[in-house]
Amino acid sequence: MKNKKWYLWLMVAIVVTLIIVAIVLVMRMDNKEKQVDFRNFQVIQQVQTLRIGILPDEMDYFLDGGKVAGFQYEILENMASYYGLKTNYIVNKTQWDNIYSLLNNEVDILAVNMPYMLELDVFVDYTESHSSSQQVIVQRKNDLFFQYSNQGKLAYIAHDTICRMLIPYKIDNTMIHLLKDSAFVNIALLLTDEKNMNAVFESILQDSADVTICDSRYFANQQTIDKRIDYHVVAKKEKQYHWLVYPSNHTLLDSVNVWLKNFKQTKTYNMLVAKYYNPNSQSHKKIINNRSLLKNNYISSYDAHFKKYAQKYEIDWRLLAAVAYQESRFKPSLVGQKGAFGIMQLTSQTSQHFGITEMETISQQIESGAKVLANFQEKMQKKGVDEDNLVYFVVATYNAGLARMEDAMKIAEFQKKDATQWENVKEALLDLNNNEIRNLTYLKTGKYNAKHTIKYVDEVYIRYVHYCNLVE
Repeated sequence: MKNKKWYLWLMVAIVVTLIIVAIVLVMRMDNKEKQVDFRNFQVIQQVQTLRIGILPDEMDYFLDGGKVAGFQYEILENMASYYGLKTNYIVNKTQWDNIYSLLNNEVDILAVNMPYMLELDVFVDYTESHSSSQQVIVQRKNDLFFQYSNQGKLAYIAHDTICRMLIPYKIDNTMIHLLKDSAFVNIALLLTDEKNMNAVFESILQDSADVTICDSRYFANQQTIDKRIDYHVVAKKEKQYHWLVYPSNHTLLDSVNVWLKNFKQTKTYNMLVAKYYNPNSQSHKKIINNRSLLKNNYISSYDAHFKKYAQKYEIDWRLLAAVAYQESRFKPSLVGQKGAFGIMQLTSQTSQHFGITEMETISQQIESGAKVLANFQEKMQKKGVDEDNLVYFVVATYNAGLARMEDAMKIAEFQKKDATQWENVKEALLDLNNNEIRNLTYLKTGKYNAKHTIKYVDEVYIRYVHYCNLVE
């Protein structure tokens, strides 16, 4: 009977593998028909942007007190900085969506924890490993389904009920086959597309499932918070995790591999490993503490205010939060230069113009910031700025002021450029400090060094994109 059930399970596993291979083959045939031309490293350097496919993940790409953080995120930012590249993170819903986006030339590299898998070998190239870890069985501490035998092997403990094994989306399914004894006779597999391992662990604690398989690093993080779960190592040999690139994109693969090999020998890499995976490091404890204070899918403890007033004034709440973080790091008592105050750092001049007094509550501060941003948004829309450029103009106006932005747009028009395109107005902002340009047209404002404003806009916009990637 046991052999028959094992045979059925083996047949299911084979069918699933064949389906996966068939899907990837179809995607690959689609790509050939479309004649997808991947971007090699020379092209990436020319456009100065690396497109990265990534999944939201509580260890690799997440928000930490308003900052973008994550083990893979920080490695990628270090690599991009080394090669003088900007990064564009593209979030997909599933790992297979990620792979499709790579084969369809929508991204250049997939930032994943991908072990070597034979069924994918023909369709992608694996980079140098960026990290390694063990797979573990996680279960309730007082309700064990697995434990080590006297021979040191992982053994199933007989129960009256079937063991419900919850399989998260990120698991390498081949790891299940390491439990090859008669254990599977008494196991029911529950599949989930849950992207947050904390939620998977919560299912175990709430008895919605009995066990799960996960990366030992995720378990270490959870055990720091909750001592009610236990684990046993499935395989003592660590698995190597890789990024993926388009097959035969040798110049990109070689560039990534050369950098990764060198970077893994640095103190910076070791610090990142400690920061994200060592429960005893102070930086890691700080991250875990921040996460325990905020709910999942949150930017800050002020999100309810951001959402309330963004909805009232018809702006994106994540843009409001991105500006607030840039201005004050979410510190409502901050007093800045020239009398700027509060979480939105409104100046006295701006406050007077909008009839705002120095507010006492955080809620009032955030409402005032939303009111100002909405006003600038409306003015720029009336000037013909489209959706693709609107965020840049609104953020620049918040920092430089409406009069300076109108002067910059006037300079762009004088230079016979489209004054509703941010790239043109960004150049015109720099000309506010050019006497020759200033003498050719009437301007309302004086000379202005716009480098700070351009840097401000870049930082807010990048943070806003990350917020859009990570929260709804």
